[in-house]
Amino acid sequence: MDAFNLYLLTRETSEVDSFLEALSHQSDRKKCRPYEVRSLEALVSEAWNAGATMEMFDDFVFSFSIPHISSEIDLLKVGDDAILNIELKSDEVSEEDIELQLRRNRYYLSFVSKNIYSFTFLLGAERNRLYRLDGELREASLPELCDVMKVVKNGRKEHLEELFHPADYLVSPTNSPERFFEHQYFLTDHQQHIKSRISSLCKDHLGERIGITGPAGTGKTLLLYDMARTLSENFRVCVVHGGYLTEGHIALQKMLGEVPIFGAREVLSDGVSLSEITFTSDNYPVQQRLDYDILLVDESHHFTEEQGEKLLARLPEAATVLYFYDSKQLLSLEADEAKLPKVLEHTFTQPEYRLTSKIRTNQEVAAFIQEMLLLRESGAKREYRNIDVYYANGEDERDKIVTYCKSQGYEFIDLNPYCCSGAEETREWNQSLSGQEFDRVAVVMDECFFYQGERLCCGAGAPENARYYQYLVQAVSRTRHKLCIIVLRNQELFHVLLQIKNQKVEG
Repeated sequence: MDAFNLYLLTRETSEVDSFLEALSHQSDRKKCRPYEVRSLEALVSEAWNAGATMEMFDDFVFSFSIPHISSEIDLLKVGDDAILNIELKSDEVSEEDIELQLRRNRYYLSFVSKNIYSFTFLLGAERNRLYRLDGELREASLPELCDVMKVVKNGRKEHLEELFHPADYLVSPTNSPERFFEHQYFLTDHQQHIKSRISSLCKDHLGERIGITGPAGTGKTLLLYDMARTLSENFRVCVVHGGYLTEGHIALQKMLGEVPIFGAREVLSDGVSLSEITFTSDNYPVQQRLDYDILLVDESHHFTEEQGEKLLARLPEAATVLYFYDSKQLLSLEADEAKLPKVLEHTFTQPEYRLTSKIRTNQEVAAFIQEMLLLRESGAKREYRNIDVYYANGEDERDKIVTYCKSQGYEFIDLNPYCCSGAEETREWNQSLSGQEFDRVAVVMDECFFYQGERLCCGAGAPENARYYQYLVQAVSRTRHKLCIIVLRNQELFHVLLQIKNQKVEG
């Protein structure tokens, strides 16, 4: 997406979408809404009458989408040492909503520059208004906007998306508990919608059973803990995590205070009921009767059918239960074992909520994984700067490379020991990764992996072939920034992975 001159765009708006495509060199942009066109025409006209020059309209981007975030910025200019953001609205929008959007935009833009000017131009039925967020939201004048336009100079003309790094503004509660506790994040519009709907249901009455599903990277865990914190202001709330508690969970427990967080093993241990568990100040469970109004179950897809029934039997009957899960994730080695979401479907009292937009995924890593799993020629060339592929001729070399990767800050996820050790240890492996992300991930792919046509497969020698494949997928999908694949004694696989990295895949 390239920047362009707003004055030139508004000279003829009968074919504004085609004109925008020509100016921005972006063919896949969405259609302009009528009020956006009218607002833009009015803004440019009034700014011109207030003293703006042709050059002051240079280098604006229209309808810019921040990477991984569903909301858009209407008008954006990124100058040498300052940023100008102007939102276009109609009369139906409240001042509260105007301020919320400008503050949310400032949060994302603050990772690019600390000097941000935030305005909203509101197209009114009787008169147009200009608002400025400058500590507080207030009405501003067009000459004031013109003064700012003079200050924001030498705007970046192309590739603005390269200025934004998702790791800066996408907060994982268990990986960055301090940032979560300090509210250094915003929910997407879709997340906020789900939160509002469920919060309203809870205020009306309790006793609901609700499912919230979505694949990895759609923000289920962030939504869960944000809702837990908000709901705890009016209800007795606790969280059950379908895996082992990490240091991040313990830190969250201390910060959230009155919202206890339990691991699956604690909740399902024989002789101890969920309604009889709480945490003392030093975070150890004690036998004491407590009734919760709302329970939020994270990673509930890790429960087996038996565990799910056991969990349901131990929950307070009058409580609202919110199940967060990814139905594509594995539960255990037993191929025919029913997954908890399917077991629970008949108990849901509301339609299932689905999170679909991936906000956590590193697009480069995700694209490499997708090509690795299914070879396809891609029309667009992509640089895989954050992907490394190494080769080991034997276990000794593998161990040396693994040690080296660990020294470089990689989290090494070893598939083999757990895959070969039986169902219980494999389930523990699954649960140990549950909800976790790592900046750098390293894995080993051995002779068990090969390509059948375009598809990556597991063959002879692989323990529980289908499961081994899924463990690989689950391991590499934990990557936030950099992925390293160590190929062990498999030259054909090494060749193909290098071809993918170097964008020379032969379909």
